[in-house]
Amino acid sequence: MVAAPPVEGKANKAAKAYLAELFGVKANTIVLASGEHARKKTFYFTSLSEDSLADRLNSLL
Repeated sequence: MVAAPPVEGKANKAAKAYLAELFGVKANTIVLASGEHARKKTFYFTSLSEDSLADRLNSLL
């Protein structure tokens, strides 16, 4: 869960850091694709293939 305030991109940075930790990748390999100023966001993982991302997501569920 991200508890950072949505001020000056702090919540977006916190979300990237959380996803990086969760998926075991570096935060700089995660790109905010859409939703910079919205509650709903889309992130792109540059360091993971679609299959690898799906495997890691399934292991978390």
